[in-house]
Amino acid sequence: MYGHYGQGNVNVRTSPATMRLKPNTEYSMEFDTLGGGNVYVVSESDSSDQCLSGSFSKGHSTFEFATGEKTDYIVRIVNGSVLDDFIVKETKTTEEGMDVAAQLRVLVEYAKSIQQTEDYRNMVPAAREALEAAIEAAELDTLSAEAAASADVNGDGAVDTGDAVQILQFAAEKITAF
Repeated sequence: MYGHYGQGNVNVRTSPATMRLKPNTEYSMEFDTLGGGNVYVVSESDSSDQCLSGSFSKGHSTFEFATGEKTDYIVRIVNGSVLDDFIVKETKTTEEGMDVAAQLRVLVEYAKSIQQTEDYRNMVPAAREALEAAIEAAELDTLSAEAAASADVNGDGAVDTGDAVQILQFAAEKITAF
């Protein structure tokens, strides 16, 4: 992009139709400019969901950012003068890149998909009850002290995603056993 010599500064943005950033993913971005300006990574549908807001100087600039749950993030570069060698690279896409709430939402959706199967009705009652309790706990994201003691399935002293994973794995094993 060229905006030097009387044409003003370059103000550009990406389009999700040509460059789609994945949700819950870490990226590195770099580019070269002949002037300073600002760079933003923001959801096109929700401007309050901003993953990156930074400034850059003339020369080579590198930024790291992580997207949230949206699928329509765009990159905006404001006042860049000449913009060249624009690169965005994915650096990490795993559940490790997700916050606990996002991990729980994924687990809840997986658990609900198990409930939709024919084998769910034939599941061992204890496994079915454990699965339903895990779904309820994850959706509420709060447990009473009494419920917390009984929900610590892996015995590590905390009720967390690890417990939900263990319950879901147990339920999945029981479904495949039928």
